[in-house]
Amino acid sequence: MPVWSRQLTIIQSSVQSATSELLSSFSSMLELQDQWASQLQALSAQNDHNAHTRQHLDQLSLISAQTRIEYDKVLERLQFGDRVSQMVDVLRQDTERFARQLPHMAQAAPADANAWLAALEARYTTDEQRFIHHDQAHTPQPSKVDFF
Repeated sequence: MPVWSRQLTIIQSSVQSATSELLSSFSSMLELQDQWASQLQALSAQNDHNAHTRQHLDQLSLISAQTRIEYDKVLERLQFGDRVSQMVDVLRQDTERFARQLPHMAQAAPADANAWLAALEARYTTDEQRFIHHDQAHTPQPSKVDFF
């Protein structure tokens, strides 16, 4: 059992580390995009453009705005790291609890198993885990950013 717990711990650590690195890189990209948008805005504010240049600046501004929208979508999707880390932590804790309780399980009754499963379910952090716990299909809902 301890090997499972150690494996889950390293998985959790890897996910957290990779997510942190992704968020850091993404933050740098957002800063660059904001600088780009500021430069475009400054250029657009100048009045010495011909119609052709103005059209290109407008197109670049539109692309910049669309890029920002896509960055926001990516940021939202990056919450997977938090979810995976939380899910793994629940399993790691339950594995450790199982290892501690194993010597006493010879006397366990079905009610004990049900209580165990109820306690496990109470620690779930996502609807997906709850549905899977009951062997039910899960239809993902539109996501929103909920960092923990």
